[in-house]
Amino acid sequence: MHIITQRSQVVILLGLITIAAAQDVQRNKDFLTYGKYHLESRVTVLREQKTGMLRLPNFITDSMVLQRGANTSIWGWATPGMEVMVQFGDISIRTKADAKGRWRAVFPVLKATPVGQLLCVSSGDDIMALRDVIVGDVWLCAGQSNMDLTLQRCATGKDDPQNTMQAIIDTADNAAIRLVKLHNVSPYGPVDDLNITRWMPATPKDAGSFSAVAYGFAREIYNSTGVPIGLIDASWGGSALEPWLSLDDAKTLGAGNDYLKNCALKMAAWTPEAEQKAIVENDAKEQKYQAEMARYHEQKQLGQRPKRPLDFYWGTSPPQYSRDYCANLFNGMIHPLKSYHIAGVIWYQGESNARNASAYRESFPLLINSWRRLFGNPELPFLWVQLSSFDPGYKPEDPPTAANWAELREAQSMTTALPFTGEAISYDLGTAKDIHPKQKMQVAQRLALHALKQVYGKPDVIADGPAYAGQVVEGSKVVLSFKPGGPQPMVGEVIPYQRIQKSDGPLRGFAVAGEDQVFHWGVARIVDTTVVVSCTQVPHPVAVRYAWANYTDANLYNTAGLPAKPFRTDQWPLQSTTAAPAAR
Repeated sequence: MHIITQRSQVVILLGLITIAAAQDVQRNKDFLTYGKYHLESRVTVLREQKTGMLRLPNFITDSMVLQRGANTSIWGWATPGMEVMVQFGDISIRTKADAKGRWRAVFPVLKATPVGQLLCVSSGDDIMALRDVIVGDVWLCAGQSNMDLTLQRCATGKDDPQNTMQAIIDTADNAAIRLVKLHNVSPYGPVDDLNITRWMPATPKDAGSFSAVAYGFAREIYNSTGVPIGLIDASWGGSALEPWLSLDDAKTLGAGNDYLKNCALKMAAWTPEAEQKAIVENDAKEQKYQAEMARYHEQKQLGQRPKRPLDFYWGTSPPQYSRDYCANLFNGMIHPLKSYHIAGVIWYQGESNARNASAYRESFPLLINSWRRLFGNPELPFLWVQLSSFDPGYKPEDPPTAANWAELREAQSMTTALPFTGEAISYDLGTAKDIHPKQKMQVAQRLALHALKQVYGKPDVIADGPAYAGQVVEGSKVVLSFKPGGPQPMVGEVIPYQRIQKSDGPLRGFAVAGEDQVFHWGVARIVDTTVVVSCTQVPHPVAVRYAWANYTDANLYNTAGLPAKPFRTDQWPLQSTTAAPAAR
């Protein structure tokens, strides 16, 4: 088996910046992991080619999930012109490698089944056999750290006295739910394959490493439909939206988005002196880490129980290989999946874009349409989680103020104008001082409601809370109406890790302003299907905002236990003067 050490990767990574532009084609084929050393393994393993030229993409492996329905395919590489035979159950497909050695086999309609079967691919004397392959719905799960957050990390929540999350891990024994976690790679230019990965059926042994949102989503869908679910986790903590766009799409961003300009500035700052400094810094970190690991192993051999050395992040790296550089996350983690048939996308991202929330109005729809083109499906379902609540400086007595996260939420909600989209509201499940709220099962349940309603043919499912429809000013009061047809509005309170219950407490989260555009907290109450808001400081109200804050304790729900969407009745220019809370 061919193994490249992480030390070698550092040297290669830093040396590549001196390679002439003519060699970019070869450079773009490299799988260069930008980030941290991963515990003891610290290697990138490439699939060994034992004979001939037959090869499959590195994420087409044992225990994988094939998408049910028509047009599902597998593909790979073989000797140019050679015939390739694909056998799956009673299905046999013959195809031929083209002049570049690429081949693709398209299955007829596949029916969902949790029963694992053998998938065999052969060409000449080469044969590859994949075991325990099932058929169901495959969902691409992408975004930043709140999508990446695992069940195990959620199980450490201090506010979970019943150990609900740990119980979910301990009972996660369902081979019909499977996940593959993609490596965080950010190559300079699109690549056709991924680093080696493995599909993991949900078991108590492995489920703790599953994305909590992704697993909860899959569990809800499976329990409701019986359809096996495959999850492709393509998340990267701290990532902004723009690197998930293709370079061609990023070039269409308007003047309000400085992303490409900032990338160019980063490249200009990468001087030979900066390169040499990075090499020295990374070499020192490498030596220190190796020494710590040597001591760790020595102590383990002596029967001690030492603490494992912490992972560490590289120092300054070439910008064109960083997580934040133009199109790199698209290049390394989305583009290689382009031929894979999927059921839809779930997305949890936005924290890293809150400092320029207005630009998200353009970039988010662009991303959705970009991915739909890549996967060849203009109706590809795209569901997302609206930003939760977070503000370390939150004080209940503070007056309403400009809020970047509220503006980002508005941009997310505006994107539901695209067809085949859905938005799960989560501000009520957030924590002021934790950017990674742990109540991910409730988030996943709300996300799954949109899938059940739109994708799985359950039109009677209630997927949304109250949605603002209009206002009428009556003297010193404002009467707010909501879209008809849904359950009654109610005052609710969160029972952590469990449910939303009806409350006799006050209705919170409403702010009122007059012509001066200065907002003050109002008093609100539910009257039939409306909400009536007033404020003694605003005798002549003009506008109302609801849940308009980085962190909010707003508590308007419907009787289905779903929170109202944040909204504002004004169209005044947004002038955020406060810095957005830091995202990771």
